[in-house]
Amino acid sequence: MSALFAVTADSVVSTTTPAAQLTDSPSLSHAETIIREATGISELRYDTDKAARLRTQRTHVPTTDDLPDVDRHAHRAYQHGAVPGSRPTEHRGPLWE
Repeated sequence: MSALFAVTADSVVSTTTPAAQLTDSPSLSHAETIIREATGISELRYDTDKAARLRTQRTHVPTTDDLPDVDRHAHRAYQHGAVPGSRPTEHRGPLWE
């Protein structure tokens, strides 16, 4: 069974959510302060820390040797309902026949 609901933005952003307090925020730093005070989490700090962690990780640059893995992941996603696109490195028609 499925259902479709329509809601207004005002009903989604209730007065009890941190988002409701952001509607009149004049700046990003003000919005960040509101979110930090309401939730105890700083999204900007989180993203800054994450960027610092990722900067020290080695990056794998894909090559043609990776195409079988790419196709395997894409096929698994397709089997779970993802809409197939073209192969990232070339277009040869359907990926799975």
